[in-house]
Amino acid sequence: MHVSRTARTARTTGRRAARAAVALTAACLALAGTQAAAAAGAFPGADPVSADVQHARDLADGKFDAGHLAHKARKEAEERALGFDTAGGAAPLREVVVKGTKFFAPAGAAPLAAADEPNNLCAYGEVCLYFNSGHRNANFKRKDTQSTIKDYAGHTFPVGLPGGGQPVKNNAAAVHNASGHYTFGVFYNSNHKGLRAWYAPGTGRDLPDWLKNNNASGRADRSW
Repeated sequence: MHVSRTARTARTTGRRAARAAVALTAACLALAGTQAAAAAGAFPGADPVSADVQHARDLADGKFDAGHLAHKARKEAEERALGFDTAGGAAPLREVVVKGTKFFAPAGAAPLAAADEPNNLCAYGEVCLYFNSGHRNANFKRKDTQSTIKDYAGHTFPVGLPGGGQPVKNNAAAVHNASGHYTFGVFYNSNHKGLRAWYAPGTGRDLPDWLKNNNASGRADRSW
């Protein structure tokens, strides 16, 4: 009888240990899946990485380059001197119809010359990054999913307005998402990594201070 009770106790203990092992394995797999999804950028917010990894990303994206830091400081000082809103808030827009096509333009800015205004407009279906706050001056525009770019290196703002010809990477101050069905993310690092800010269809804002003139990549995600 004593042997039988001992055997039953051993079997019970064994089953409990097996269930615990299964539960632990499942928890580890779930954690690994969550981390992998976050690393792939599946979730809004930042992907959790070590300080060393983030530092390496920032170095690769030119965040510490003396030229970039000097340009960023000079550009932001110029915006303050010109009275541009640099608070990172919503920027009101007005609709403009040109040859039957609806565009969006900054509501508070002084009207541009007829020859210049098309360079500043953002058409329905486009995602536009602006050189200056308040959706002013040159803008870099792409249609819907074409706005998904892993690294803005090599892309420039179109010529014709202030900021034209300058790099897009680490040089945008505002965004307007005029796409119909895509939420657009602006990322601090290339390859859609690091901190990011998301903009729903039909919204336009100055980039937050930590992202202004620090944009490295962008991604359009289907909203519905």
